[in-house]
Amino acid sequence: MCQVCGCQEYIALGQNATLKRAAEIIQKLGVTPANAPLFEDGEYICGLIGPRVSSGPAAGEVREIVSWLNAAHEDLNAKRNQAAVAAAREVFRRFPNQSNLHPKEIVALWHQLEQLEKELRSEPLLADLKPEVKAALEAVRHVHDKARERMRELREQYGLPR
Repeated sequence: MCQVCGCQEYIALGQNATLKRAAEIIQKLGVTPANAPLFEDGEYICGLIGPRVSSGPAAGEVREIVSWLNAAHEDLNAKRNQAAVAAAREVFRRFPNQSNLHPKEIVALWHQLEQLEKELRSEPLLADLKPEVKAALEAVRHVHDKARERMRELREQYGLPR
């Protein structure tokens, strides 16, 4: 569980608050079993390109070496970074329900929903849910089932290195 997305706040309030927040996110994003993988692609692409487009917290001598090597490969890295940014923009464009949400907000809400879902696996708790909310939670639960395959597909589709 992360500290950044706010999931802890709801989880600390108990399962009913967690369930209520999960249902709110599902409705806000319009999550369905059919489109859940599109939201997860947003997380996958961020993971694939993150090291290429952010500096990250390197320290001391290691940071100097990495900076020097990045400068030595500046032309090559620029081309790779352009491909990575273009890939991310394409994945973000495929998000459903974008009319009033920024891609960063969509990624953050999706991430929070994933964290909340982990706390919502009790059948009695889920028994009275609307069928579409229950189906969406089930899709969230299984969205990582073929994660390695999907990451490979995204790398191939957008020409991203391993």
